[in-house]
Amino acid sequence: MQRCIFNTWLNGQTFGYNYGDLVYIINNAIWQYRDMHLRPDFCITNIEIVQTIIAPVIEDYKSGKITYLEAEFNARNKIYQSVNPAFHPDVEYMKDPLSRDIPPMDNSLFILARKLILCSK
Repeated sequence: MQRCIFNTWLNGQTFGYNYGDLVYIINNAIWQYRDMHLRPDFCITNIEIVQTIIAPVIEDYKSGKITYLEAEFNARNKIYQSVNPAFHPDVEYMKDPLSRDIPPMDNSLFILARKLILCSK
C-alpha cells in the first residue's frame, strides 16, 4: 500500500496533496471502513450518540458561522467533554504534551463526527 501511495505521489498524480496528507487520508478511510464492516453495531449505536453530542456544532457549520476546521475542533472537544465534563480545551492544549489530561477515546468517534459534519452541508 505504501509503495502504491509513494508511486502515485512520485508520478504527480495526487492533485496537489503531499505524501504525508495522502497517508493521513488513507489511514482514516481504512479505519472508517474497518469499523463499518468489522464493527457495524458500533457504528449504528454510536452515530446517534455522536450526532446528539455535536448537534450544536453541526448547526453552526450548516449556518456558516464556523469553518470546517473549527467545526472539527469543536466536535472533538464536545466528545471529550461528554466523557469528562471538567475537560477544558484552552487549559489542556496549552500544557506540555506530556502533562495534558485528555480523556481516552475511541478514534472511531472522531471519524463518525467528521462524517456527520461533512454530510451536513
